[in-house]
Amino acid sequence: MLVANGYAPDPRVHKEAKTLIKSGYSVSVLCWDRQRNKRETEVLDGVLVRRFRFLLPKGIVSYSLSGCLFLATCLLVLIKQGFREQRVIVHCHDFNTLPVGWLLRSLSQRFRLVYDSHENFSALLSTIAPRVLASVARTIERFMLSRVDGLIAANDMILATLQPYSKRQGVAVYNTPPLTVSQFSSNRSEIRRLRNEFGAAEFVVLYYGAMIRHRGLFALLDAAALAERSSLRLSFVLVGEGPLRSALRAEVRERKLDRMVRFYPHVAFQRAMVMVKAADAVYIGFEPEDPNNHFASPNKLFESMAMGTPVLTCSFGLLGSLVRMFRCGVTLKSVTGPSILTGVRELEQEGLRKQCSRNGVHWFRSHYNWDTMEERLRETYKVALNLDAWLSKSERDKRKDAAHDTEPQYCHLFVSDPPRVSPVKRLELLTGQLY
Repeated sequence: MLVANGYAPDPRVHKEAKTLIKSGYSVSVLCWDRQRNKRETEVLDGVLVRRFRFLLPKGIVSYSLSGCLFLATCLLVLIKQGFREQRVIVHCHDFNTLPVGWLLRSLSQRFRLVYDSHENFSALLSTIAPRVLASVARTIERFMLSRVDGLIAANDMILATLQPYSKRQGVAVYNTPPLTVSQFSSNRSEIRRLRNEFGAAEFVVLYYGAMIRHRGLFALLDAAALAERSSLRLSFVLVGEGPLRSALRAEVRERKLDRMVRFYPHVAFQRAMVMVKAADAVYIGFEPEDPNNHFASPNKLFESMAMGTPVLTCSFGLLGSLVRMFRCGVTLKSVTGPSILTGVRELEQEGLRKQCSRNGVHWFRSHYNWDTMEERLRETYKVALNLDAWLSKSERDKRKDAAHDTEPQYCHLFVSDPPRVSPVKRLELLTGQLY
């Protein structure tokens, strides 16, 4: 697997790697330690992690040079591995590592390429670079898709933008928690303690995650100020770190909102889930100014569903469509203080809140959990990669002979490919029902 970050570990990549190890694959991750502050080599849950360090990226030139060196190193490492092993699957996470996999796939049949798109890369790039560069990246991505042997996307909306350019049927693997996450909701004593800490007699709105731009965090403070002036019994809890944390805290002090707004540092996953269970609503305030937010399906949505906590979120994009389909929360007309307060008042109705809770838990348990998603990942490797083509002539002859036996020698490697609705059609059905 190739990933252009330091693998701390990256939650989605790590879950996929562990799933593949359970399925009998040997998995190693080649990653780019941009900050030069992690171990160069380590094994995490059976996953061999190799981090490469080059120049410390402080400017655009240094950053670009470091990225090129990382890709070149990955290319050399994998070519060397290709000489030692008969089969190498190159699993590229996001477009910035795809050129390595595409080149190796073009050079030799020994390599197979799986492309795993976590986000709409060109939309993300358009927020930090000239549009012409985003357009070039989109064109290159579409060209390279013709070579992929397996196509994975973080959700159906991203998959719909990629599928027309790939010869392989892709699959959406959402970043969802496992079914076992529900066990954290049984820690009732800790939930009661947190509830008292948040404000036992108040409606608690929780935000947890990165404190960065386009997350509607200042709008959340506007809602807190409105609630303060109206003497509403609300409590706003912000959990996490990020570049906006200090500015948010300063504004809370300036507007004298200390009674209503509480800050917590980044917490471990298990504690975060207990916090979600203790809250009345989870806030996911994506703003439309970031083009990538229109394609987002954040893991916070599925974690909230697993814990039975309604969400308070934007109405646009895939996220808004999913929440309306699941009926697991309230979508806002706009990410502003007044709109947030209106959404809170809707969720203050106990009947609606309980219905949203039941709906979220149902959809999580029946469809949107990692146990379901990892089966999609396994099928991508077993079916879309066409493993039969990797067998040598002698191995293929053995399979023909074994076909007369009760159980073919390689039958455990293959599963039937069930009929699938194309991602474009699936997205049309989804949006057609919800808009």
